[in-house]
Amino acid sequence: MLLERSEDEAYLAAADGDAWVAYFPQGGEVVVKLQVPNQAWSIRWIDIDTGEWGPKSEVEADDLLTLAAPGQANWCVVAKRKF
Repeated sequence: MLLERSEDEAYLAAADGDAWVAYFPQGGEVVVKLQVPNQAWSIRWIDIDTGEWGPKSEVEADDLLTLAAPGQANWCVVAKRKF
């Protein structure tokens, strides 16, 4: 599911195409190939170092979604498909 990434730039775990999380150990940007295209997604970032919630957004995506961590530290993104 992860495209256009450097080695060890990001890691992803998904559940049935309806939800997934990605971990960025040092920030970065990746492209996610979505298992369920043409959907709306709720995106929420978490700063792993502080435990604080980061930016939140809702996006419409075809089959590819570009994600850029909001900083250069440890970030996790939680994505849930909107029904």
